[in-house]
Amino acid sequence: MNLVRRHVNSIWQEHSWAILFFSLILCVGLGAVSDYGITWDEEYQHDYGVYVHHFMFYDDTYLLEYESRYHGPLFQYVLYQVEHWMLPLNQAEIYRQRHLLTFLFSMVGAIFFYRLLLLVFRSSNWALFGAALLVLSPQILAHSFYNSKDASFMYMFIIAMYTMLRLLRQTGLKQVLLHALACAVLIDMRILGAFVPIITGLLLLPRLVSSKREATRLVPLGLVYIGLLLVGIVAFWPTLWHAPFEELGNAITKMSSYPWDDPIRFRGEFLTPNQLPKYYLPWWMAISTPLFHLALMAIGLYAWLFRSKRYDAHTRWAIVLWLVLPLAVIIGKGAVIYDGWRHVFFVYPALVVLAVAGAKLVVSKMEVHLPTIVLAMLLVVPLGSLAVWNVRNHPFQNVYFNALAVNDAWKNYEMDYWGGSYKQALEWLVAHEKEGELSIVVPNKPGYLNHWMLPTSEQQRLRYTNLDSAQYLISNHRYPQEFEPYLEHRYPYEHPVYQIEVDGNVIVGVYWLRD
Repeated sequence: MNLVRRHVNSIWQEHSWAILFFSLILCVGLGAVSDYGITWDEEYQHDYGVYVHHFMFYDDTYLLEYESRYHGPLFQYVLYQVEHWMLPLNQAEIYRQRHLLTFLFSMVGAIFFYRLLLLVFRSSNWALFGAALLVLSPQILAHSFYNSKDASFMYMFIIAMYTMLRLLRQTGLKQVLLHALACAVLIDMRILGAFVPIITGLLLLPRLVSSKREATRLVPLGLVYIGLLLVGIVAFWPTLWHAPFEELGNAITKMSSYPWDDPIRFRGEFLTPNQLPKYYLPWWMAISTPLFHLALMAIGLYAWLFRSKRYDAHTRWAIVLWLVLPLAVIIGKGAVIYDGWRHVFFVYPALVVLAVAGAKLVVSKMEVHLPTIVLAMLLVVPLGSLAVWNVRNHPFQNVYFNALAVNDAWKNYEMDYWGGSYKQALEWLVAHEKEGELSIVVPNKPGYLNHWMLPTSEQQRLRYTNLDSAQYLISNHRYPQEFEPYLEHRYPYEHPVYQIEVDGNVIVGVYWLRD
């Protein structure tokens, strides 16, 4: 008992601020999780989990015909399994539960990021600073509640990279097993997880060829890793079971050229994905990442490349490859990317590692001129300001733009493209019109899905219809046929009665249609 008590005390003394930080985020998140609406893809992701479950337990082969079967199913299956165990649930309870579980997994991933930063910087203070940079990034924060595809993949990518760094430091059977399992889970969430085993191989290759003795030790471990990885990928992905190698090849081919031709608003124009410029991803990352983060990332890139003696070679190259390799492949191949940069959230933690390196360099240069408390405030105050912004604009952190683009962002870029804000628009409408039936029209699916988040009595008051017979239009102005009349203040957007704004940019509106 005394040994346990001493161990707990030791953990508290070393990580007390991190424990308090994560406890605060957990408590705030648990209170905020029900505020997020149902986003566009969530119904598809939920149904995917259903199809996987039916394939596994009821011999229902519809999964093998489902068009999205080459998306990694693992996290969606887990979410549905929890739902299945807790039946019966109504629609609102299903999606609130999915948001809760996505948030809890995000918390696990954020804690692993803290541990990864401990490995890199050997300082709990710098690890906590980096974890705060990640968690308080507005786009990441919002998606960590409802994006069970891109955000959960980012956090699992962190876990896999953590096991990789542990493997590189101590290459033994235990580390190989953990890394193989993490990579299999990652790939079965999204095929892009294959970047982690590739990075692992690239970093171990010089050691493999450096000496015969090292090769003799690494080759058997490498074979174990490859075998476990392949078995894990197939085991956790039912679509692959009947023809593993053929279907895995199909998944790689499909995901590199995923069909999508909807128009996307970018720099004031509507473009299809094949019309988007090569700089689409870097541009979006630059305008939707806080300037404080960007400045530290730029300084950190210099520190990482030119003041590299502070970090071992494996760590330096792991972070560089984490950032550069996926972006180079995705941009170079012209892979289909849309809806901002959510598809590449998984490279963002590498940028945050660079930001911490940048902050360390700044502090080391300024500590001879400024007191420690002043330096601490220079780092903490911007994070506090960002936390205030997140609270003030909750739950619409997903439409954050920094000073480079925030003015008239609504004219130039997609705003709430996934439509979660329909929840708050519908809540306002039923509160404003307290009695009687409400006939409404919405231009896209989230406008309907979010009525499930209302109390049953309020749901029954809504009647979805067309423009000719509706009293109200609710719109997030996503596509040209909605945005252009809204921009020109013409029918059916002439009479706004309620609009939600973030930093002066309207993200959803309620419009009166009757004369």
